[in-house]
Formats: sequence, C-alpha cells, structure tokens
Amino acid sequence: MTTCNGAVTIKARTFNSAGLARFDEWLDEANRAGRFVDRLPVELLLDDYLTEDAGFEFPAQQFELKYDMGKCLLEAMGSDAESLFKDDGLWPWLSLALHESTMPQTERGFRVGHRSRHRIQRLEHRPNQSQAHRHLVYAAVFNVWRFGGAARVLMQKPCEHSRVEEDVMSRRTSSGRRVPLAGAVGVVGLLNKLYGEKPANIEKGKEKSRRRGRGVGKGSGEFLRFLRWLEQIKLTYDVVALKSDQLESILPAEFAERLDA
Repeated sequence: MTTCNGAVTIKARTFNSAGLARFDEWLDEANRAGRFVDRLPVELLLDDYLTEDAGFEFPAQQFELKYDMGKCLLEAMGSDAESLFKDDGLWPWLSLALHESTMPQTERGFRVGHRSRHRIQRLEHRPNQSQAHRHLVYAAVFNVWRFGGAARVLMQKPCEHSRVEEDVMSRRTSSGRRVPLAGAVGVVGLLNKLYGEKPANIEKGKEKSRRRGRGVGKGSGEFLRFLRWLEQIKLTYDVVALKSDQLESILPAEFAERLDA
C-alpha cells in the first residue's frame, strides 16, 4: 500500500485569480475535447505570475487509493488544514500537481473527467456554498479529516468518486433539502463497521443482490437498505448528531449478521 513514509516532498502552491482563470480555460478545452487530453498544463504549477506559496510541503508520489492521498495530504497540512479548506486556489493546483493520481494516462490520453473533479464549483444562487465534495483532492482530505480511518469505506481510486461516497454525500431530506452527511461521523463510522473499510465490499454486495434478482444492493443488510433506513429515521432523529453506537442500537435486525462477522 502506498504511504507517505520516505516520499520526496515538494512545496505546495495555490493558484491566484490569474492562475484560476488559466486553469479554467484549460478545463473548458478539456471538456470540449471529451474530457481526455494529450497533454497537461504542468507549466502552470510553478509559474510565479499565476501561483503563490501555500505554506506546506507534500509527498510527490502516485497514490493507489484515494484514502492514502487524503491521509498524506492531511498530515502534510497539519494544523492549517481547516483554514486551507477555504482556499479555492489550492485544490485545483493540487489536482494538477497530483495528476498521476487524479488524471491517469490511458490509451485515449489523460482522463480529466468532469471539471468539478478538479475545480471547486460555487453555487450561483448561494455563493457561500459549494460542491467541494465533488473535488477529488478536497474530498479525499476532508473525508480523512472528518472521519479518520473510517473514511476508507467511502473511497477507492483517487481519480474517481466511489458510488458509496456519492450516495452518502448526496443524501437529501424528504423535503429535498440537502442533509449535511459530510458531518455525520456516526453514520460513516457505522458504515465502516458494517462493510469493512472498503467500498468494494459494498459493490460486491450489490452484485450478489443483482444476481439474485433483488435489484442493486437491495438484499437484506445491504447498502441501499441502509440508506433507506437512514431516510426513515431522519424523520425522528437528528442523524448527523448521533454517534455510531447510538445508531447501532436502533439498527434493524437484518444488519446483525454484518455486525457479528
């Protein structure tokens, strides 16, 4: 498993307004090209006109797991991590700097994907809110910062969002208002306990359920059943405030086998 130990570090930088504008232009071109490109604009990374010192160093390495990427960067940021979450110029810079992990090279070229994977999107009607959870590097660091080791259950490859991560971070209330499960430490802790620290375990469960004709992940004790249960108890409980053991105490009997495994 890839770790931070012994890796050569480089100084992190952050895009200023001019740098963000250049990076946005490139992202637009990449999206017009079908989200695959022949080359990456790595010359932007050390341009003094476009970037500024971010105040920390991080491991210059390729990551196999998104969790490892988040853990290494969080360790590098130290006590400044919480304030760095507010730096919209840092995260696209890191995404480009870690392109071996976030934009892997394929037969079609470098896979860039949707712009929200590399650029934090601000909501037009709510400028103080964003879709930062869709940014690959931001999400990796935030998940580890918020959930610790339990964040493993949310993440797989550093170049994508797992279905589990998308499902958990995009939950809404019955009224349609987004529920901040990004702060629900108890929910993620219980997920980790139920499904064993790997999103792949949940995907395997979905596949078994599909073969049995139950639909994707709808079998007893499986992930979509867990999400459905969360939707039900949100009518009565403050899900975000509940601790993992409190959630476990009201968990339906169908999940008991997973807890005992």
